[in-house]
Amino acid sequence: MSQYFHQTIRIGDVKIGGKHAISLQSMTSTPTMNTVATVEQVIRIAQVGAHMVRITARNIREAKNLSLIKKELAAKGYHLPLIADIHFNPKAANVAATIVDKVRINPGNYMDKRSGKISWTEEEYHHELQQIKERLKDLVNHCKTHQTVIRVGVNHGSLSDRVVNRYGNTANGMAESALEFIHIFESLKFQQLVISLKASNVLVMVEANKLLMNKMKARGYIYPLHLGVTEAGDAEDGRIKSAMGIGCLLAQDIGDTIRVSLTEEAEYEIPVAQKIVRAAQENRYTEEEADARKFYRRRDSYKLDKIGHSQIVSVISSFRNQQSNTRADYFFNQQHKSLETYEGETIFTYLSLDDLINEGFHRDLKYFTYLTPEDWTISLGKKVSCMKNLLIVLVKSENTNIHKIHELLKHFKQNSIQAPLILKIESPEKDLEKLLIHSSIQAGSFLIKGALDGIWIEAQRDTSDLAFGILQASRQRISKTEYIVCPSCGRTLFNIQEKLQEVKSKTQEFVGLKIAVMGCIVNGLGEMADADYGYVGAGPGKVNLYQGHELIIKNIPEDEAADQLLTIIKKKHHSL
Repeated sequence: MSQYFHQTIRIGDVKIGGKHAISLQSMTSTPTMNTVATVEQVIRIAQVGAHMVRITARNIREAKNLSLIKKELAAKGYHLPLIADIHFNPKAANVAATIVDKVRINPGNYMDKRSGKISWTEEEYHHELQQIKERLKDLVNHCKTHQTVIRVGVNHGSLSDRVVNRYGNTANGMAESALEFIHIFESLKFQQLVISLKASNVLVMVEANKLLMNKMKARGYIYPLHLGVTEAGDAEDGRIKSAMGIGCLLAQDIGDTIRVSLTEEAEYEIPVAQKIVRAAQENRYTEEEADARKFYRRRDSYKLDKIGHSQIVSVISSFRNQQSNTRADYFFNQQHKSLETYEGETIFTYLSLDDLINEGFHRDLKYFTYLTPEDWTISLGKKVSCMKNLLIVLVKSENTNIHKIHELLKHFKQNSIQAPLILKIESPEKDLEKLLIHSSIQAGSFLIKGALDGIWIEAQRDTSDLAFGILQASRQRISKTEYIVCPSCGRTLFNIQEKLQEVKSKTQEFVGLKIAVMGCIVNGLGEMADADYGYVGAGPGKVNLYQGHELIIKNIPEDEAADQLLTIIKKKHHSL
């Protein structure tokens, strides 16, 4: 029997938490006052399998219109739960709580605003928490009366100055901010809570949720978690980030409801979410409590050529593709059983496990061998631990249990085996999106811990670009420009999908830069916390440009903004 109490929450007719199925949600991008367009989009989202839908409510007028939206949906036979997304406006939250099934608030920019202070005494710190409690009382009373759930949404980029001062702008700061609000709601005798900790940085997002789960377990009371990688972007990048962050947590039984945030039409998010849930279930693994508290740390390994010993994570490919923009570091030569450079120079020669055991190798050559969890023996371990010229390729085939590979790596650590490790994912998958999602979860579960020195995805196509995308999402290796992009909502006053493509076309040469494209000031500046540059919606057809958090140019016509951004970047990075 579980030693923890898992809170079960009912949102309309949907139950989440405990052993209930993972629920899927998306968010409308239509103006909330456009009832017809919003209702139509909610229906499209529902028809592809969403269990609930979020709608922005910027003010009381929009909050009241949620009633009409709900009525129109019911008239068309749709009764799925609606969620009000609230920023900055407590009165709008109070109105929405009487209409919808759940209200989402952000502690960092809704109740606990930035103050400019740089230090707090213990007394001042707790006085501010008491003030927040007083501000929340009305909302709690409305939610109690109408059986409305509250989602506490903590985002990495919008932590309050008070929290950052005490805990840093860190994953731990996010977890502690969530705990503070849990304590406040509990003191108000309210426990109909869902908690979310989101970041555009996958490592931060995963670590924050693991930390919060550990802290809730320590209290013996676990609230449902909503998972998402915020500002993930579009296309392959958005799917890789979401699969890695959401999938790796679901694979460890962390998370109860999810949203895949893509800068695409909202209804496109749900099929991706469905694939992530299925892939996570097929790649489940567990970690001991002690291991779960040790987050990213690069594994100790010795150096072999360009692999291992804190060097960048390498990419191996079975295809020598002249056209790829991101050429692999090593290519597998099937005929000669070797790993070669792009020019054909043999670096690693294949060594069978039998030859390894019988010492049929030369000390002055570099070798690689394939290894599955079933191959591992004590005698093999003794041989490997004595070698300093062996690269181990851990094989994840269609029939290999990913949990067994995690267990094998734990054994390596316990026995101080420092051979560089490559994870080879052998996939028969023909569907590119499924291949992308499974590979992101499988490789990501190791990369987010710093356990690998390289990845090798073998499929029926060249997967070098996919491998580099996975490394970029896990912040292990940067090979292109990073785009931090909100998925759009009713607050966005320009076509963010179109403008994202324009910004990409003009800035993709700036490898390593992080560029944020944000629909409104609610997401920027906060959610572009670690971006180098920002393209932020300021009003209808107007854009503000930022360098870091510094406003460079204000209210530029959107048709000119991408060119202006390019000029600013070139001026700063003239050598690129």
